Amino acid sequence: MDAHAGGSVLIIDDDQEMCRALAVRLAAHGARVWCAHDAAEGYIAAVRECPDVVVCDYVMPGGYGNTVMHRLRGNSVTRSIPLIVLTGRRIGGVQDYALERELRSLGAVGYLTKPVEFDELLTELRRHINLSSEPMMSC
Repeated sequence: MDAHAGGSVLIIDDDQEMCRALAVRLAAHGARVWCAHDAAEGYIAAVRECPDVVVCDYVMPGGYGNTVMHRLRGNSVTRSIPLIVLTGRRIGGVQDYALERELRSLGAVGYLTKPVEFDELLTELRRHINLSSEPMMSC
């Protein structure tokens, strides 16, 4: 786990409202959060900010999550950053297990389906960074 409190998270998702909502909730648990809204912007942000964890949507403009993963894994600066994939992709209303296997083989440490339960995301993130168990109040 990261030695400093909170840790940093880059969220790459074209749903700007969801990205903002997750950023606010994660910040309340002590994380520093950046948002990017397409694959290219996400890759650039990951290289520039070097977050402790990347949370990446699978279907986005400018490249699917696997494209982002390939690029991050191919860069020595971002190669070891844990990646958690979020997806709304289902086959006949059922989770796409073949996609999950593919993404895990590419290095995803987590795979969550949308709509994402915030507590599930927190559990995945806590495997890599220190987050407070209760939201911190701000004045």
